[in-house]
Amino acid sequence: MAHETALAADPMLSGVASQAPAAPAGILPIGRAPRPTTGDDFAQRLSLALADLMRPFVANTDRLGARAVLDGADVAGLDIDGSGLAVSGSAVRRALDAEPAATPSVRPEAALGEPAEVRSGRLVASPLFVAGIAADLRAEVDALPFAWVDTGDGTALADVEPGAGRPMPTGHVRLAVGRQALIDGVHRIATRVLAPRGLRPTDIDIEITARGPRSAVVDASARIKAGVLAASARVGVTLSVDDANMLRVADVTVTSRNPLVAAVLPAVRRRLDRIGDAGVDLAAMLAPRLRLVDVRLEVGETLAVTGTFG
Repeated sequence: MAHETALAADPMLSGVASQAPAAPAGILPIGRAPRPTTGDDFAQRLSLALADLMRPFVANTDRLGARAVLDGADVAGLDIDGSGLAVSGSAVRRALDAEPAATPSVRPEAALGEPAEVRSGRLVASPLFVAGIAADLRAEVDALPFAWVDTGDGTALADVEPGAGRPMPTGHVRLAVGRQALIDGVHRIATRVLAPRGLRPTDIDIEITARGPRSAVVDASARIKAGVLAASARVGVTLSVDDANMLRVADVTVTSRNPLVAAVLPAVRRRLDRIGDAGVDLAAMLAPRLRLVDVRLEVGETLAVTGTFG
């Protein structure tokens, strides 16, 4: 099962390297020139290229699949299925700690390439395992411009052009996780962190209360056992998305009356405070050329973040 594979590989994800791929943002090598001229050829090349790109921080890339329809230079329709992919916890931490990305300049080779666009594209990854937590990722994009580039050394590239005066693509992306899946994932992470200290978590509960469409209060509690003794621990934060679409963390509270448990909690607080101080640039998590214009939080038995770009 995909779930078992993801859990067995977490947290470091067996076979996943720690470094990020070296390919420049927006450039995707798609095999030998000339460019593909059929949907099946493009889909196969794209699947292999995306797997190579993600392999340093994603497991189960052999499950990635694609279907495509070409119409001349354009990709008339594209469907990518990433169900079963597993993103490592270290990759999530790097994303949370990353500096906001600078706006890339137009590469000269893009101007020399053959203009094209993805007229309609869809991505589904259900489940997608993020640090061992099962989530559902869905995205759609229309009118995504790019260029077919022949490098002259026998390599074909698909280059998503930042700038170049073409209309911005439109679409949306939604990442959702069930409340119970979130609790189960937190339990696994807490068990791994506490086990070396002879502690184990029980009775984990997470309550998330909406404070408008762009803000929520998170209150997590647990019983921490050490042999026959048990003590409570509580973590509370306020999450919000500001006008610049930066995720902010505020009102952090981390408490426990048990000295053994309290000794572990400062590390949790430091990470939350670090995220709160710097914020998380949600726009930087999108593919090149996609401009984030709005973010909404959905709170219920399914917790979701939806981003709209255009």
